[in-house]
Amino acid sequence: MNGRSLFKFLSGCFFTLTLAAVIVAGLPQTASALVIYNADTTLTTGTHDRFWVTNGATLDVPAGETATIASGDTYPTSYANSGDNGAGLPSTIDVAGTLDFDTGHAFGAGDDIGNDGSTINILSGGVINVAGYYGGGRSDTILNIETGGTLNLTKQGVNTGGASYDLGLWVAFGGFTDPSDFVTGVVNQQSGSVVNIQDPNGNGSDNNALLLTSSGSFDENVATYNMFGGMLTAPNILQGNPNSTADFNYHGGTITILGKDRTDILNDPWFNDLAVGTSAAFVGGNTTITSSGERQIGDANNDTFVDELDLRILLDNYFVTDPHPGFDEANWNFDDTVDEQDYLIWETEFLVAGGYPAALSRSIPEPSSLALLISVAALCCGRRQRRPSRAT
Repeated sequence: MNGRSLFKFLSGCFFTLTLAAVIVAGLPQTASALVIYNADTTLTTGTHDRFWVTNGATLDVPAGETATIASGDTYPTSYANSGDNGAGLPSTIDVAGTLDFDTGHAFGAGDDIGNDGSTINILSGGVINVAGYYGGGRSDTILNIETGGTLNLTKQGVNTGGASYDLGLWVAFGGFTDPSDFVTGVVNQQSGSVVNIQDPNGNGSDNNALLLTSSGSFDENVATYNMFGGMLTAPNILQGNPNSTADFNYHGGTITILGKDRTDILNDPWFNDLAVGTSAAFVGGNTTITSSGERQIGDANNDTFVDELDLRILLDNYFVTDPHPGFDEANWNFDDTVDEQDYLIWETEFLVAGGYPAALSRSIPEPSSLALLISVAALCCGRRQRRPSRAT
């Protein structure tokens, strides 16, 4: 091949490669296979593939970073090992920056049988933008929206067939047929945080709502939403599966239910009004729920005092796990049981309220000594201690 022929050959190759690159660039881009993070990982500013965190690892999005999760291949078909984004096993996701999901994504935790403790923390300044969130999925999961954190469930999902789907905030999700596939989900929304759930289709589907439980048919399913303050906006708030245990514990903040009159929610047995001066009004096509203050931690019987009567309630429910104990049963840290940690919370609140510290024990004694503790605590209290309600 002479020089002129070689030049023409190379020129043709260059043109072919350039044309191919232009064509590829014009095609829809799809994310690569699911990434499994089984060791501690940090996502920085840039585009990343969809992911699953497992094996006790922690995924961190630091403050000032914006991690975009590309979805081109739309909503996955499997949750645990080949599909959605989130945390399985006792794994953790900490978001102090921005975690921005393209359409076609749900985001959640759990879905690993027999492994509990998956946690997602939206820290101060942290933002998650996504189509939907699901918790539970056959294991215990916790979503914490800390003060200054924001969860936006405002995007439109697209399933594998190309059709749009509706998905809001599902505290405990499970579409299973085996009674052993129980679902437990907890959401803690702190004062100064924002949860924004929208209906991007505008079709009024309750799937876009805040659903405490979804799917499944077993009363082992447990869903708890603890609202300590902040702002919550949703198309609706529903119990979901009536066979499950569901609690929305309202301690304060502002709830806006869009486009419907839900003032009756205050009468729902699963909506626990724990705030002071709670009211619901239907104005301008939306329902707004507000309160004048927050119920006192440590005050199990809601009499505005932190005293020996609350301690008695705590001891009556000590080590109780079923039915799931709530605020009225002295489970003040909202974990799975009433235990020493709840006693220490009561003790702290009692002392802050002006209780006498002389004979207070630093630990819960054996059951044989519980009666003694009650007697000692009653003597210590001397008088009932009032703790002013905290403003929201």
